[in-house]
Amino acid sequence: MLKASKVTDTELSLGISASERDERQLRRTLETAGFQTRQTARTGAGALLARLRRRYVLWVMPLALAFFMFYLSMFVWEIDVSGDVSVSHAVILQTLEECGFGIGTFAPEVDASTLGNLALSRLPTLSYLAVNIHGCRAEVIVRDATPAPKMIASFEPPAPVFRQFSASIPLTYNAKRYSGRAYSRNALVFGKFRVNFYFSSGNYPPTCDIIEERVRPELFGYSLPISWVRTTVMPWEPQPQTLSIADAESELRSRLALQGTELDVITEVYASSLDGDLLTVTRSVHGYQREY
Repeated sequence: MLKASKVTDTELSLGISASERDERQLRRTLETAGFQTRQTARTGAGALLARLRRRYVLWVMPLALAFFMFYLSMFVWEIDVSGDVSVSHAVILQTLEECGFGIGTFAPEVDASTLGNLALSRLPTLSYLAVNIHGCRAEVIVRDATPAPKMIASFEPPAPVFRQFSASIPLTYNAKRYSGRAYSRNALVFGKFRVNFYFSSGNYPPTCDIIEERVRPELFGYSLPISWVRTTVMPWEPQPQTLSIADAESELRSRLALQGTELDVITEVYASSLDGDLLTVTRSVHGYQREY
């Protein structure tokens, strides 16, 4: 905006809008006609850029945000498991975590072929496991192993077999007596980075039971790469307890009954022996080997 004024017997003021290219010519023309001119405002893209030239924060913030978003896209924030297999998806994800791959993993450092072979070696019931990474999303494709076909052979009467199974239990042991002084600790996990909201090292004595709860918020149905971890610590003290011989023998017999399930039992005999405070029960089984 260019303002021109001329002081005579009657004061005259004009407000004129002109482009920056025409401003100089217009100013000379008005001054030749006896007007005093001054610039009151500048508008348009040129004026906006001139005002932003020295406001470096407004330039740096969009660039920093773009770099931050690009940097986050190089991490794995979502893992999908596909394939109808006998192994649960939770077990597959846990195995991948043990192999060093999980939420928050830096994707460019992952060798998908090596990772798939390593995880497959730890899951013998699977015949195929492949990891494909697409940006910040990883797809895990799995297949079950095909069981070997059964061979049909001529029937021969099985020969009887003899098996012995033994189990022991001490009659004195230490039971847990909780002190009632349970306490909680909280932490925030972002990918593979953890922020503890407590001052100790996080190492707990062996006479403690630890319960850890993880909560992951969701946004529009997608899990965010943030977890709130609450750890409950319940200290306890060992308290000596004595087990009767009858109860100990009943417990051992229940355990031994779960062994030798591959046999069709003809006869079985239980025998007990006591060495100090250690009770041992032996189960002797005579039967036939089952054919599968």
